[in-house]
Amino acid sequence: MAATWPSLLLISLVTLGTNVFVPTSEASKILVVLPFSATSHSNVITALSRELALRGHTVKAITPYPISNRPANYTEINVAEVLLPYFKTPKVDDEGGVLEVFKLLLRVSKGICNGVLEMPEVQDLIKSAQSGDGYDLIINSMFYCDCFYAFAHVFNAPLVLISPAGSFPVTDQIVGNPAPPSFVPNIFSSFSDHMTFLERAQNAMMDFITIAFHRFVIYPTLNAEMKKGFGESVPTIQEIEKERVSLVLLNSHHSILYPRPLNPNVVEVGGMHVKPPKPLPQDIKKFMDEAKEGVIYFSLGSNLKSAEMPEATRDALLAAFAELKQKVLWKWEADNLPGQPANVKISKLFITHGGLLSFQEAVDRGVPLIGIPFYGDQVLNLNRVVSLGVGLKMDYKSITKEYVLKHIRTILDDNSFKHKMKQLSAVWKDQKESPLERAVYWTEYVIRHDGAKHLRSAAVDLAWYQYYLLDVIAAAALVIFLVFSIIIGAFCLLCKMCCKKTKATKKKEGKSSKQKRH
Repeated sequence: MAATWPSLLLISLVTLGTNVFVPTSEASKILVVLPFSATSHSNVITALSRELALRGHTVKAITPYPISNRPANYTEINVAEVLLPYFKTPKVDDEGGVLEVFKLLLRVSKGICNGVLEMPEVQDLIKSAQSGDGYDLIINSMFYCDCFYAFAHVFNAPLVLISPAGSFPVTDQIVGNPAPPSFVPNIFSSFSDHMTFLERAQNAMMDFITIAFHRFVIYPTLNAEMKKGFGESVPTIQEIEKERVSLVLLNSHHSILYPRPLNPNVVEVGGMHVKPPKPLPQDIKKFMDEAKEGVIYFSLGSNLKSAEMPEATRDALLAAFAELKQKVLWKWEADNLPGQPANVKISKLFITHGGLLSFQEAVDRGVPLIGIPFYGDQVLNLNRVVSLGVGLKMDYKSITKEYVLKHIRTILDDNSFKHKMKQLSAVWKDQKESPLERAVYWTEYVIRHDGAKHLRSAAVDLAWYQYYLLDVIAAAALVIFLVFSIIIGAFCLLCKMCCKKTKATKKKEGKSSKQKRH
């Protein structure tokens, strides 16, 4: 479910300047809805919601991950009891096809929608709209949280969507954003923006399947659940999207993924969760300070558990790490690590996030990486890592001591990886404002301009056949067909007339010849 991939990182700590935000907008009431989210998704969205509260806005969040040190004007409805039974942590050796992923997404999104909307606190929130209580803005995760878009309807407020894993095909469809499958790779694909004929065909098919699943399975299912929770009079999800969506914030950036067209109301804010380094716990600081040859950090992210990997894989990694001069810091979820070498330290406190977030964090710190993809967008991300020359990709099923050592030593011995990552980091950071500042600006922009309807693309109002000009192509084809039909018909008629004239002439000449013989 979560967009995560394991990574091996060489860690260097870089001191970053702290951005100070100066409030520029009047305080507003904002409802943030992210009931179906992985920890990584929550970290992205919470970075924005917390900052909005610090700027003086009153924020209420529906979330399974309550934050610590909440600002006084930040309240939460904790829905962890609904999410946790559905949110099964995948094991590192889990396998499943696209069909299994779709089944899981349908079951979980339906269950969470139903469970959250039945909660007394949530029902009280919905009913508060009838008593005049209101919100100026709704911020909603768009990772299969569609049924909660109805909050924008009941509170008559603009809707800002955040896509924590970057853009999905349905994301582009909601706001009429151009995403030609000829060069925009599907998030679940392994393709680059330069595809062969077969890859373009596969990419287009993946887009079609993803959109069809959402349109014909997710929408009907969640529309039914939404009406149970909000009432039969609530519009459909599609109608709410068309009427209420003002802005989409994408957790991506063209410097590390692929350049693509974006409408004015689609804004890239990838990396807004990245913060300056905090002081390390003393034991980890001492461990790293004493690492004269450097440190390798190994983490399977926030969802996959290192402690659940097969024993053979764990032993292969440990055997490889034991032969390194560098020290290894391993995020391990249990209290002990069997066969732990002297240069390996386990930690349950030092946490990073895989997938897109791990990629962003590595780029921000300018650190080359080695990744092991498992599911979701991980293959796409790691193929990009390899193509940029800032890291390597390992196949989980191929892990042996020699295989791991080969990849680690390639990174350590070849300075080009570090050099290219430093170059990429410079491009990533060369922005006129931080991603969080940009996210805050555009969120407040929507509030200031009453939903910012002027950013809305007319593509949203077009039927699919109009959007792709199929009606124009059909009309043009019909005209061409008619013109050619007329030309061919006229030619055939002319030929027929000529044939008749020729036959008549021959017949006349034949009669004349007979008369002369007689």
